[in-house]
Amino acid sequence: MNKLVTMREALRDRHLLGDALPGDSWSAWRTLLIAAAGEALTDDERQTFKALTGRDREPGAMIETLLVVAGRRSGKTKAMAVLSIYLATLCDWSGDLSLGERGLALFMAPTERQAGVAHRYAEAIVDHVPLLQGLIENRTANARSSAASIWKRNRQAGAFRAASPASASRWTNARFFIAATKPPTAKPNC
Repeated sequence: MNKLVTMREALRDRHLLGDALPGDSWSAWRTLLIAAAGEALTDDERQTFKALTGRDREPGAMIETLLVVAGRRSGKTKAMAVLSIYLATLCDWSGDLSLGERGLALFMAPTERQAGVAHRYAEAIVDHVPLLQGLIENRTANARSSAASIWKRNRQAGAFRAASPASASRWTNARFFIAATKPPTAKPNC
């Protein structure tokens, strides 16, 4: 995966993700997302990072798993929607995907309603960013599609397809499938 824009730049730029987590109340989440993306933190951000994680330093490389223990209404879902949109639109996955393969990002939650909240946050970000919004060529109650298949919903599966816009020279043709689903209900054998 190659970053086309750093997470820090994307979160600062109002033409990208700058309006997604605005203001001081979201600074801790911005710090966690920047660190999760493997980017260096400022001294002030590092203090916040240490207070939240107990770690002296940020990872220094893109993490594979981010586990957050936080209470209700702490911003987890919104922050993860921002991370999903960043990974799906501002990173080039062409070196990691086979020809014709689609990347997969899931919004998983205990209920479809909760997963739908994450999807609505992600959808609102796409709708808010003119660079992404301008790519939508068709919108109905059950689907969003564009020349680059930015957003398309499969009504029965509750799935959403996103792709980097092919028309922008610094973006790729890697496709991402974003699904709002609930996890399996079967209990593991213990």
